[in-house]
Amino acid sequence: MRRLELLQRIEALPPISTVLQLAVRDLRCSGRMEPDVMKALRSEPELTDKIFKLANCGYFTDAAEIQSLTALVETLNENRALELVVCTSVFDWLLSAVQGGEIIPWDLCNHSFAVAAGAELLAEEMKIPAPKYAYLCGFLHDIGKILLEKRFEVDPKPILDLSCDESISVDEAERRMLGIDHMEVGSIVLQQWKMPSLIVDVVRWHHLPELYTRGDTLLVDLVHAADATALQMGVGPESEGLNYWASMAAETRLKLNVHIVEKVIFRIQSALESMKEFLAPAEGKGCDVS
Repeated sequence: MRRLELLQRIEALPPISTVLQLAVRDLRCSGRMEPDVMKALRSEPELTDKIFKLANCGYFTDAAEIQSLTALVETLNENRALELVVCTSVFDWLLSAVQGGEIIPWDLCNHSFAVAAGAELLAEEMKIPAPKYAYLCGFLHDIGKILLEKRFEVDPKPILDLSCDESISVDEAERRMLGIDHMEVGSIVLQQWKMPSLIVDVVRWHHLPELYTRGDTLLVDLVHAADATALQMGVGPESEGLNYWASMAAETRLKLNVHIVEKVIFRIQSALESMKEFLAPAEGKGCDVS
């Protein structure tokens, strides 16, 4: 399968839900859940229950259990509540979009949430405000990889073998074999969904932050560093961790040191522990947030 065929298959992906369409609109415009999102959620009780399940993870709140949309917005800030609606809706879409109704591999599930938390926690440990969309960019960074492997049935093994044999990065191996990499696949999908351009850009360049030229590099650097940290922890595809090329430019700009990374690793582990119930793998094989 090559670039043109993959682009055609991206174009033919299933549409996203009404809830996700409205939530993405609010991300671009107001940054908070508008009444029509709340109304749409009330007609999707299964999705809403999953959002509450995620919101009640210790990473997001230590308050009393959230059991209503009103409590969701009041307990979390409006922007965070909207982020969780987007994350859960995207997760549901992925579960329906993968071939044959397969579950998403556990390592990719865990990795997405680890990088989401890691991007925020790195900023916190660096004593700087987490940039807007940090959590969402971390969560969405590998959506292209999930689609390549689980929707388009691209076998990752020849790509990883080429990466090892030629001593090149996995994304470079993807480009050589497919004419496209998972970063570009993800960015095209998110652009079709009309995600904010900053999210699209970070997903597009998260392996190559030194090539990002569209503005402040902080967010793409944080997601890149969180991705590398998660793989260093063994959270993600084991084989990819051995072939990950960390950007020295990003590490230098962030002024990362061992002390910061060690603290972030500990806090990512705690965040994932708090999400165990939400991420409970179906029969130990993958994620099924039902």
